[in-house]
Amino acid sequence: MTLVASAMSTEKRKKKKDALIRRPFLCAFSYRLSVLRLMRGIILCMAVLQINGCDSSEQHGQDGQDEERSLAISGRTMGTTYNIKVYPNGDAPNESAVDISIGAEELKAKVQSELDSINAAMSTYKADSELSLLNRAEVGRCLPLSDPLYDVINASLKLSDISQGYFDVTVGPAVDAWGFGPLDVVELPGKERLVELRDLVGYQAIELNEEARCLTKKAQRRVDLSAIAKGYAVDRLVLLLRGYAFSSFLVEVGGEVWAEGEKPAGKTWRIAVEAPLKHDRRIHSALQLKSVGVASSGDYRNYYERDGKAYSHTIDPHTLSPVEHHLVSVTVLANSTMMADAWATALLAMGAEKGLDLAKQEGLAALLIERNSNGHLKSYQTAAIKPYLGND
Repeated sequence: MTLVASAMSTEKRKKKKDALIRRPFLCAFSYRLSVLRLMRGIILCMAVLQINGCDSSEQHGQDGQDEERSLAISGRTMGTTYNIKVYPNGDAPNESAVDISIGAEELKAKVQSELDSINAAMSTYKADSELSLLNRAEVGRCLPLSDPLYDVINASLKLSDISQGYFDVTVGPAVDAWGFGPLDVVELPGKERLVELRDLVGYQAIELNEEARCLTKKAQRRVDLSAIAKGYAVDRLVLLLRGYAFSSFLVEVGGEVWAEGEKPAGKTWRIAVEAPLKHDRRIHSALQLKSVGVASSGDYRNYYERDGKAYSHTIDPHTLSPVEHHLVSVTVLANSTMMADAWATALLAMGAEKGLDLAKQEGLAALLIERNSNGHLKSYQTAAIKPYLGND
């Protein structure tokens, strides 16, 4: 797995002696974008994806009416942002569904409360979070966990086994050692340092007791859920919105997305996956979504160069070093945004050949994109993703 270091401040980046390639925050497409989010080096443009000038005036008029009736809320959480768009249920086939019965401010308060609860459990930056307390807990003690934290760690460990260890929530010390953590690194880790790191990394030292709902560390480990927690947060918000009988909405937290149902008049939710190019901006693929989660992971804008060599932020848990393969972008769709989030991370660490084989074996809807030394792109698709691909 790759754990992605939180975005460094601009001031800190300026202090780095090496040429750290910054991730841009603009998307120069000719599409009307409703949301733009940077996610682990990949841009997902959560969009209506209507090319300017291609809709009739009647369609524009209907779109305008729909937008006036929709609710849009946004805010900050987990060191990133969230965006939600909800359409009323007046056009839904469920006759018992009510129109918007909750105001934007009340809905935002409910959403923020849900996100704050998740952050209080899973943040590595809050010293009093449940996860931080777990990371400081003594080895050998079975520490009781809340249901949310237990469920996310349990899902993480299961995926670690399925992915042959390429997803590992304990790889944080190696991420830090290679300069992708909160601190600058003067000297890159050598063989001796990597041996030392091996004693600090390995999900096998984490053991869950299902009956007691507790966790035991068999050796000192630091758990970081940044590669799965945002997807989990999306899933929780989906349940919240369904509880209000909403059946048409888009939820995005830090780039992880769930698209529920259809937009008014039977229109499909659509997002764009950016082509993994270092110095260019264009769309690689358009995805058509209906009641599905999607997450992307990539490292083509999150790396640094030292002595002429580029170092990826994607860490291979087996070598504890940045990956050196050519896979630079992975997008996964799933019936759980949490799992789409985690799978995208795992497949990116594996590389195209291993990742594609496992994605096919597990029946995943996945798009993998390689970039060779000449900058040429080559994409691989599983059969399960083809129904979601648009024709743009």
